[in-house]
Order: sequence, then C-alpha cells, then structure tokens
Amino acid sequence: MSKGQDRLSKSKIGVFNHYLGRRSENWEKDLLNFDVKKLAMNLKEMGVRYYFITVMQGERFMLSPSEVYNKITGYTTKEVSSERDLIKEIGEELKKYDIDLYLYYTGDGPHNDEKGGTEMGYYDYDYPGPWVWREELQDYSLSDNILQISEEFVSNWASVLEEYAIRYGNLIKGWWIDGCYDYFGYNQHYLDIYRAAVKKGNPDAIVTFNNGVKNALTEWGNPDYTAGERNDLKRIPESRFIGSAQAHILVPVGTKENSDHAKKGESDWCSKGLFFNKEELLDYAKKVTDAGGAVTFDIFIDTDASFDKEQIEAIKYVTANL
Repeated sequence: MSKGQDRLSKSKIGVFNHYLGRRSENWEKDLLNFDVKKLAMNLKEMGVRYYFITVMQGERFMLSPSEVYNKITGYTTKEVSSERDLIKEIGEELKKYDIDLYLYYTGDGPHNDEKGGTEMGYYDYDYPGPWVWREELQDYSLSDNILQISEEFVSNWASVLEEYAIRYGNLIKGWWIDGCYDYFGYNQHYLDIYRAAVKKGNPDAIVTFNNGVKNALTEWGNPDYTAGERNDLKRIPESRFIGSAQAHILVPVGTKENSDHAKKGESDWCSKGLFFNKEELLDYAKKVTDAGGAVTFDIFIDTDASFDKEQIEAIKYVTANL
C-alpha cells in the first residue's frame, strides 16, 4: 500500500475530461482561451477531490509544449500546442483548493498523425479502426490494421512523458495511460519504461495502464490502481485492492452521441447530458467507495473549460450525499 493509493482511495470521487479542443487550426487559440480559474471553481463547487485531463489523444496536438516532442517529430510548438504551459497552470490553480491533478497519457501516441506517428517510430502508420464490440468476448477490439509498437517508439514516447513528469514533479499525483493494448505489442518490459518515466518526476505518483474495456476489474502491467474503464454502472469491486492495485472505476455520465465507442445501453465520453440519473450515480458511488474504491466520472468540457450544468448538479448531488 502506497501514499498515492491511500490518497486516491480517500479522495473517493473525481472528474475526468477529454479535452481535445476542435483538433483543428484553432487548437492554439483553444488553449489560450482555456479558463483555469473557471475550471477550478466548478470542480470546487462539485465537491470533487481530484481531476484528470488529457495531455493528448491520437492527434499531433499536445496540451502543453514539449521540447522533446518537437525534436522527435520536427513540429514547432505552435503547430502542436501553444507557449502557454496549461498543465502547470491547472495544477497550481487546483492546488489552492486541495484538488489533486492527474494526467491522461496514451500508449499509442499521435497515431492519427502520419508525420508524428512515423517519426515517433511505429512499424506501420495505418489507423487501427474501427472499434467494435465483440459480444462473445464481452470486450472492445479493433477490427483490423493493428498498430505495432516498437522499442524505438516506446523509448521516444517515454522520453516525452519523462519530460512532462520531471517538469511538473509532485504537482501531478498520478497518470492514466491509455492504449497500452497487448495486441499492439505491449508487455511488462515496455510498460516498465513508462512507469520509470513517471516515477522520475514524482516517486509517489501512481500510474495505471489501460488494456481496454473489460468485463471485470483487472491488473495490467503491474499498476498502482486499476484503469477501470467502463461504460455502465455494473462493475463493483469486491474489495479495495484488485491484487496489489487500488480499485478504481472510470465511467462517462454523458448521453451517447453517434459514437463508435459506446454501444446501446451505455453512456458516452465527453458528451453532454445525463445517461444515468443522479440517484443512480449516487447509489453506484456509494457501493464502490464503501468497498474502498474510487470513482472517476467523465463529463463534457468545452474549449474554454465550461462544463455542462446538468452534469455539475448531478455530481454535486453525489458528493453532498455520499
């Protein structure tokens, strides 16, 4: 049991944002317009104790500048980010309200960007879509064109992670690293490289590696806490620890909006509205946290850091009545 695991368990409820802007030429403008104070005040009002935000996801765009990333890909800062160190600003603002900052990273890097993906070291650039739900496996899988990571890719991508981890130090309490799929070629050796990069910045930071939506909470890659990706409220941990990993669930609360990532009867990521009512969310949060686990709710965020009011009220209800 570590300090970081205890911290997450005691925090109980957090919020997750897929901040992807518009993935366009307006990316730099989006980052400059991001209202850090509004974000922090909304999180405080909701009564949550920790917050996740995406550093990047699939495209070339990054939430904060990285000299290492630029050197590897050949991009300039303004082509992929802005001069504003948004991660640092968010962390420092949240610290005023005793709200912990966690970061989302990926194991597949800028896989939708031909230049970035190639320079980072993929065997094959082809996009691995689409995602499909395989009923017989009770799991999401990629239908074809599976990306294959390499030692070169992991080394390069981990060096970007290490730059961020060292820059922010103990401002970052943990990392949720997506796309670490076994069918991409990930194994313990590769995941240990990411773990080492994280720990160089903050030895107490906790890290998890996501191997996809699973029908049960599982350990993958010797994590400090479970990735716990779900699209429903059906998974309740039997105890605080799954093996040696702190029990944790990540679930979106928004309504399905023409997404390939959510099947019928499931909520959707970064979407407005409520797929579950506030009573259902509270009941689920009680069951998970009574077992010693933590629940992270993914909600909508606009480019200026505005939230959906209906979702704000629902999470306020959960934290007030937990």
